[in-house]
Amino acid sequence: PLEAQNGDDTKQAQGQELRIADNTEVSRRLPLRFNPHGYLLVSQANVFEYVFCKSHEAQSASMDRLIDVLTEYLRSISRFHMKSESFLNDLLVDFLIAEERLYDLQQYLQYHVLEDSPYIARALLSIDERKHPSSYQLGMDMLFRLKEFGDLLRVLLAKGKVRYALSLVP
Repeated sequence: PLEAQNGDDTKQAQGQELRIADNTEVSRRLPLRFNPHGYLLVSQANVFEYVFCKSHEAQSASMDRLIDVLTEYLRSISRFHMKSESFLNDLLVDFLIAEERLYDLQQYLQYHVLEDSPYIARALLSIDERKHPSSYQLGMDMLFRLKEFGDLLRVLLAKGKVRYALSLVP
């Protein structure tokens, strides 16, 4: 974490605001928050919005670099036994699909870097099976684990797999 000013200065800094200017020169204000030890707290939502989204919009870093930094950030969150917010996982999935790093996506799912979510399952199902044949099965398995039977039925019926769809109906 970033260390705040020490001593009495820390108490004064808690009432201040941190100004962050975006690339349109319109400044936004974020209230400064500190933990009891005087360290500045930065939420996952702040990192998402002011680091990853801003960098992507401004194209200030290559997509590969953003993927690497986001992956390391998620790994760091996990290392400290914290739960990552779903929007960070979703962003990583979007970046990986956009860059066609589908093998990496499969690895992140296999090794539980990314948690199951309906969004990720639908993203997997949207991948062209010719580009990555196992994405369909990964998405279906995830929907099943999440007990998203409505989505499972829709996908199976759209593929003409009526027999399998009927096996899900009690």
